[in-house]
Formats: sequence, structure tokens, C-alpha cells
Amino acid sequence: MIRLHVERVVLDLMARAARLDWSAWQVEVYNEKGRTVLAKAFTDGRYDRRVKRSFGA
Repeated sequence: MIRLHVERVVLDLMARAARLDWSAWQVEVYNEKGRTVLAKAFTDGRYDRRVKRSFGA
């Protein structure tokens, strides 16, 4: 569930600022103990301006 939320946030950000270079951006999600539970590079996303798609679609 968190993966889907992260992917939606990334795609939304990329759509709003499509002209930015996202190659160095990454989202990291940590649990309550400070351990990384998910790391996703923005460039892992596949964004089609006509249709918002999930990562890897």
C-alpha cells in the first residue's frame, strides 16, 4: 500500500514540474525505528502525459 502511495506522489510531482531534471531525486520511506522500508528513484517512474500510469506499467 505504501509503494502505491509513493508512486502516486512521485508521478504527481513529476507531472507538475515536468521540465525539471529528476535524475538525482529519490523518495525514501522509513519505519518508526528509522529503518528504510522503501527507496524509489524518480526516474524509475514511467510518466505518459496523456495518461497517468503506475511505475513499470
